[in-house]
Amino acid sequence: MQNAISIYMIVAWRVMRLMRLGRRCPDLPADLFFDADEITCTWLMSKQKPPVEVTRLNEMMRKVAMLGGFLGRKRDSELGPESLGIGLSRGRNSVFTLESIRQFGI
Repeated sequence: MQNAISIYMIVAWRVMRLMRLGRRCPDLPADLFFDADEITCTWLMSKQKPPVEVTRLNEMMRKVAMLGGFLGRKRDSELGPESLGIGLSRGRNSVFTLESIRQFGI
């Protein structure tokens, strides 16, 4: 049980850190917090071609949260930790799939 709690604390810390930085410093480059595969998979899962220029943190976080169910309408409030956490999990699964495809050359 303690091992599970330790892992959940690390995940919660990352989610809350991203939420705070996304609100305070939205123009930071996303590649400071996400690796290249995470950025690429997030854009592809959003059914869009990854941009050539650097993705900003706020834009990346909105894409990730949309994978977790955040709708992003004008009247909606800011994204929350639940949608961001679910989006990070789904994004991580797609990165794992991409790495497996590269490894086995499928």
